[in-house]
Amino acid sequence: MVAIQTALLEIEHTEIPTFDEKTGKLVVVMQSHDQHILLDNMESVNHIDGVINVSLIYHEQDERKK
Repeated sequence: MVAIQTALLEIEHTEIPTFDEKTGKLVVVMQSHDQHILLDNMESVNHIDGVINVSLIYHEQDERKK
């Protein structure tokens, strides 16, 4: 589990607010200014050794101009 957490935290704008060592489940929050980068980052998580599945649970895109 530590190796997976370390690999995840190497991805820019990624954090792990909680995890369950018993079940091996992690809640991972990823942010990006570009949805394509976010999807690429999610896909890269699938290739981390030990990761079985990645599921997008919530997505928000702020379209407001700054």
